[in-house]
Amino acid sequence: MPKILLTGDPLGSPVSLDGERGPGPAWTVGHLAFLAVLGFFTWIFQDMVRRIGPRGRIFAVVAVAGAVALSGQFAVDVVAGFLAEDHAEMAAITRGVRTTPGISLYFYDFGPYLFYFGQLSLVVLLALGRHVGRGGSRG
Repeated sequence: MPKILLTGDPLGSPVSLDGERGPGPAWTVGHLAFLAVLGFFTWIFQDMVRRIGPRGRIFAVVAVAGAVALSGQFAVDVVAGFLAEDHAEMAAITRGVRTTPGISLYFYDFGPYLFYFGQLSLVVLLALGRHVGRGGSRG
């Protein structure tokens, strides 16, 4: 998974000659890599809950809700990239999606933070419960 995680940013971040990002193959591949990583995180959260026990479930649910929000954001970007001829058109498509009631709040403004909050909470619970030892993990 770390290799996939590392591919997302370098592939998704190249700036074109006019100084704008996307759309294009690098944009699409980078976003698809991030989507794959978010899928892997849901699996990782399950393992964290297995180590922590039942009290970790709520934080895993929160983290997965955030992963869904981030996935929606990346999916909108990918579709907009496929439909648009240039960055301005891509931005207009994305703006149009964001004006749909509830979309901006969940997928952009609030939802993504759930991923980070849930993930951090799980890590703190792992540390407090000493579920991860020095030099590697303990099951």
